[in-house]
Amino acid sequence: MIKLKNIKKIYQIEERKLNALKGISLDMRKSEFVCVLGPSGCGKTTLLNIIGGLDRYSSGDLIIDGKSTKRFTDEDWDTYRSRKVGFVFQSYNLISHQTVLENVETALVISGIGREERRKMAIDALVKVGLAEHLRKTPRQLSGGEMQRVAIARAIVNNPQMILADEPTGALDSENSVKIMDLLKEIAKDRLVITVTHNNELAESYATRIIRMKDGEILEDSAPYKSAVEEEKKEEKRKSFMPYSLATKLSLKNLAGKKVRTALTSIASSIAIVGIALVLACTNGLNYFIDKIQMDTMSSIPITVSSKSTNYAPMIEGIFGYVSSTAKGENKQAPTNSVIINHALKNMQATEITNEISAHFTNYLENGIGNKKGLDKNRVRYDAVKNVTKNVYKKVNVEVYPISKVSCPLNIIEQNAGSWSCLPPDRYILDEQYHLVAGKYPESATELLLVVDKNSAIADTVLAKHLIDVYAVDENLGKGYYTYDEILTNPIINEYNLVLNDDFYGTENFSTAKKVDLTSHIETFYRGEVKALEDILKSNEYIKEIYNSIRCYNVDPNKDDGSIKLKIVGIVKLNDDTQYGMLTSPIAYTSALNDFVIEKSYNSAIVTAQLEKDGVNVLTGATVSGKTALNNTLSSFGYAELPTQIKFYPRTIKDKDYLLEFLDAYNEINGDNPDITYTDNVGAVIELVRVVVGGVSAILIALTAISLVVSAIMIGIITYVSVIERTKEIGILRSVGARKKDVVRLFVTETGMIGFIAGICGLILTLLVCIPLNVIMANLTGVTGFVFLYWWNFIALIVGSSLLTVVAGLIPSLLASKQDPVKALRSE
Repeated sequence: MIKLKNIKKIYQIEERKLNALKGISLDMRKSEFVCVLGPSGCGKTTLLNIIGGLDRYSSGDLIIDGKSTKRFTDEDWDTYRSRKVGFVFQSYNLISHQTVLENVETALVISGIGREERRKMAIDALVKVGLAEHLRKTPRQLSGGEMQRVAIARAIVNNPQMILADEPTGALDSENSVKIMDLLKEIAKDRLVITVTHNNELAESYATRIIRMKDGEILEDSAPYKSAVEEEKKEEKRKSFMPYSLATKLSLKNLAGKKVRTALTSIASSIAIVGIALVLACTNGLNYFIDKIQMDTMSSIPITVSSKSTNYAPMIEGIFGYVSSTAKGENKQAPTNSVIINHALKNMQATEITNEISAHFTNYLENGIGNKKGLDKNRVRYDAVKNVTKNVYKKVNVEVYPISKVSCPLNIIEQNAGSWSCLPPDRYILDEQYHLVAGKYPESATELLLVVDKNSAIADTVLAKHLIDVYAVDENLGKGYYTYDEILTNPIINEYNLVLNDDFYGTENFSTAKKVDLTSHIETFYRGEVKALEDILKSNEYIKEIYNSIRCYNVDPNKDDGSIKLKIVGIVKLNDDTQYGMLTSPIAYTSALNDFVIEKSYNSAIVTAQLEKDGVNVLTGATVSGKTALNNTLSSFGYAELPTQIKFYPRTIKDKDYLLEFLDAYNEINGDNPDITYTDNVGAVIELVRVVVGGVSAILIALTAISLVVSAIMIGIITYVSVIERTKEIGILRSVGARKKDVVRLFVTETGMIGFIAGICGLILTLLVCIPLNVIMANLTGVTGFVFLYWWNFIALIVGSSLLTVVAGLIPSLLASKQDPVKALRSE
């Protein structure tokens, strides 16, 4: 069972050595009631602690079931205390924030007993000591005798081989002392009970063996025992451990008992989380806003492959992303006595791009080449546009003499018809960005659409540019607004005239197109009615500038010239959540109009002549060299064989990356066909903005991280204070078999909980702060929900907050684990 061989214990107190035990040798029976008597300081408690594994002997050997303990590790001693020893202390040593039942269960949890089994064992132990009615009470609600009985129940619940009681009746009255000794005597019937006491009367009455000590030595043993040589028993090695459930429960109980401190600590720790969360929320909003602008802008300025275009990306990168070539490490070969030139101007020049959009490339988009499949239209939609010039004029009344209100009806050429927007063949993109507010969507080639912004507004300069309203002298027009019905029913606003090539250019002598300036046009048709036109132009420079910029279709506006009527039949409005729409012009038409113009232009005299006369523009006489130049010339005459431009509309940012990879792949597998160069000016700007936003966010997070350091230091200090306050609890847990790492786990769990609560508090505060921030941003930018967090931000912040507090509390937790159990139990 238990054998002590020449056990000595020496305490080193500064430079002085104290011999607490001086060679104690004892053999203990498997079941007996041993009382150790002696004056204070004679070594009784030290002997008990060594037998119980709480303290270590300096020399000698303690043999347990035939096995020497000289080579015992810390974990071996923990397991020994958990499975073979039950402690009963003078001061009860109960965990105050646990119930009676939970206190008794603690030893079983550490021993690894299952939930249902340990609950039954704990209740049975408490019933055995007469506390069946007090299971749910806390130690503060019990008397001294009752608390000592709880301690005994905790000691016997695990059915240990021995019970070690240190002054179990020292704090009790005589009546309760007798009850406790009766309990211990009953327990001693089937196991070893060793009791340290000063009460000779009780020892004489209950003990089956009395050992008297003085100055670290045994003076008398009333029933000495010499055991035979015992073989070492082979036992199943089951280590004691504290499960996370117990650590969590103890931590929650402790935090719940200190609500104010926990709340204040969590709120203080959450300040750093709030700072980082707000930076993340603003960054999320900016990135989402940038992506939204990019997708919206790509509708109006999509990724394009054009026969002729300008790539502004190098200029944008040069202006905003200028980094000296020296900083980049360029020109390393330059001699030390030379001046290095940074190519800023070279890097800030836009580049002209020309492409030959061949049938080979359009086939690649549709069907792919070899193993490379065609473009996935579920991810990217594209329009093969044949941009051709349309000869459009508008019949308006122009006031040429404001004083007498003399006006002339003129056929003014719409010089900006070439910039009208072509509606996409698929309505879903249009519906994502616009909604119909009046009329209907165009269905035929002669029907047009009016486009207004999200405020239902159009600038007067835009109206003037497209000949709407600005030249009208109708008394009902020229006001600050028009109703939808007025726009859709008044021909002055909603009608245009399309003139085909043979009427516009004639069938011969193409060099003199029917375009004349305003002055000569008025003089031709209204010579007798114009009064002092020259004086008007001289006296008003603004009117003169407008009139001189106007070009008229040189036919009598009072006669039907056989032109084709184009009419605005509907009005669409930009959606509130769209920043930039795909329709950049206030006038939009269907692809049917484009196809009609191309079909009619193919049979016109000027296009026929141009196709027959290679190398010279039949209208201007200018040289036309190369296929691209010829296509551009034919486009100006309203005709195109192949697309002049292909516009790509990816659905998402990831789809855009897929598109760019697809286009780059063409140049690698196109064989002898010419390469293509796409234009992504929006992407260049967005990427630079994203870099700036990322840099600013990183700086803000770095600055906010300073508060994290302060928070970590505060958590470390608070954890250390908690360790000091719970020193006795540490001793109790170690006495019932908890390991050092279990103590670390206990405090790490507690700090992790504080971090978790701080994370939750920080996120709640962040969400509250986001409400006024979003209101402010909505008023400043018109964007709602600008500041927000993704669900993974919530998880990352909570986990990060928990990990931060765990790390901050790790050092105090390690210090707690290294405490001497004996000293910890003596603390108050």
